[in-house]
Amino acid sequence: MAKQPTQSDPTTWCFPKETLSFLKDLKTNNNRDWFTKHKTDYEQTIKKPAEEFCPLMTEALSDLTGLPHKAKIFRIYRDVRFSKDKAPYNDHLHISFLPDLPKGPPLGWHFGLEPGRLRLAPANSGLRKRHWIVTEPRRRTERRPSGRDTRSASKERRSSTNPS
Repeated sequence: MAKQPTQSDPTTWCFPKETLSFLKDLKTNNNRDWFTKHKTDYEQTIKKPAEEFCPLMTEALSDLTGLPHKAKIFRIYRDVRFSKDKAPYNDHLHISFLPDLPKGPPLGWHFGLEPGRLRLAPANSGLRKRHWIVTEPRRRTERRPSGRDTRSASKERRSSTNPS
């Protein structure tokens, strides 16, 4: 008999379809009145599934890295005090996963979910705990066919035209 998928099985677990629908609607109706009317939808489609996802992900990261991890779900409410954008709610779900060590490195994982985008990337919390830098792949430097760096080639050209 085939194994029935369950929400507690990490190989078959997923966010409900309504999660992205709620985030799309929130982006369109990012105001207190709309959110108050749909707060139970938020709790059922975003908060509760995120709370179910965190232990599954921390277990997978612990297996992958050999270190225990802890999860932090970022809050839905935005701090708009110093922002030009006064929308009161985040229209995405962000979760950080950090090694659960007393003096561990500030390196961890950043999970982001929003309509049209899913991200799981290594992240560095930098010097401040609330400032996350998600690392992106670096581009290779441009090289000439000779294999020399373009900056060093132009430096050589300048030195050859200006003899000392």
